[in-house]
Amino acid sequence: MIIKPYNYKFTVNPQFESLMPFIKSLPARWFDDEGDIIYFGRNELRRFTHDGYDLVVKGFGKPNIINRFVYGNLRRFKGQRSFDYAMAYTRAGIPTPAPVACINCRYVPRELYEDYYISLASRCRHTYADLFLPENADAIPAVMKAVAEVTARIHSAGFRHLDYGRGNILWSLHPDGSAEIDIVDVNRQRLGAVGLHDACRNLERLPMTPEMRHIFATTYAPLRGFDPAEVERLMERYRASQPGKIDNLY
Repeated sequence: MIIKPYNYKFTVNPQFESLMPFIKSLPARWFDDEGDIIYFGRNELRRFTHDGYDLVVKGFGKPNIINRFVYGNLRRFKGQRSFDYAMAYTRAGIPTPAPVACINCRYVPRELYEDYYISLASRCRHTYADLFLPENADAIPAVMKAVAEVTARIHSAGFRHLDYGRGNILWSLHPDGSAEIDIVDVNRQRLGAVGLHDACRNLERLPMTPEMRHIFATTYAPLRGFDPAEVERLMERYRASQPGKIDNLY
C-alpha cells in the first residue's frame, strides 16, 4: 500500500495571514533542509527569515506507532497544542514568542506524520540556566523578580506549565536594568486553579540558590496572597526531591 499525505491542516494567527504562502511551503522547505538549525534532538528547531519576520519553526519528532494513532485520532497534535496554548498565554498577558501558525499532516491511514509549530523568534538571548554563569551574577535580582511576576501571572490564569525548567524560561536584561522574560515550549499545560502546594510543586524543576529562592518567594507570594516564608519553605522542600542539580547543590 502506498502511503500518501491526504490532509495538511494549517492553523494561522490572523495577525500573520500575510505569511500564509510561506507557511504552506514550510514542509517542503523542511524536507530540503532549509533554515538554520538552532537545536537538534528528539525535536528540531530551525530559524527562518521571511518578509522581515524572524521565525522559529519547531518540528516535532515522529511518535511511535501507538502515539501516531493517538495523535491522529484522539488528541490534539503537539503543534496544535503549542499554538493554542501560546494564543491563550498571549490573551492572558503572559510573555511568550508570538504564535504564528501550526501545521499538521496526516497520512493514510489516519496517523500523524508531520507536525510543526511556528512562532516569532524571542528577543531574549539567555536561558534561565545562564543565571548560574559567573558573568550573569549581577542580573540575578532583576531576572528572578521578573520570573516570579510572570510565574504568578501564569498560575493566576489557571495554567501549570508541565515543562517549567531551566531551558524554557528565556531572559534578557535591558540597559535600564529591567528584565524581559519569555516562556517557551508551552505545549504541555495543566489547567485549573493553582493553590499553594500545586504552585510550589510546579517550580520543583527550577534550580535556585538560597538568594534566588528568597527573591522569587518574596515577589511571588504577595501577588498570589500567600505567605512568603511558607512559599520559600515549600519551594525548597519540593526542589530537594529533584535530580539534575547545579554543582550538586541547587
